[in-house]
Amino acid sequence: MGKTELSPIKAIRQHCVECSGGVFKHVLWCPVASCTLWPYRLGSRPSTVRAKYCPELVDPAAQPGDSVGMDDLPKGIPRAVEWFKGRRAAEAA
Repeated sequence: MGKTELSPIKAIRQHCVECSGGVFKHVLWCPVASCTLWPYRLGSRPSTVRAKYCPELVDPAAQPGDSVGMDDLPKGIPRAVEWFKGRRAAEAA
């Protein structure tokens, strides 16, 4: 049996998981936004992520930065979306 070939976006996702030491949370909150693969780290096109979840997930300027510790960030895309919504609400207030 041969090895299944990954689509380019799935191969990027696999690379990002390996780069992050196998920690999916580190892929989600990857601080290396200057990486050319960064917008694709979630295994989908950035336009799909924007439409399906929220634009902040693929906007480097919206990322929390060094002032927020990895332990303080949520795990998983649904919780990350809620986290961004909370930030938006706090900024609007």
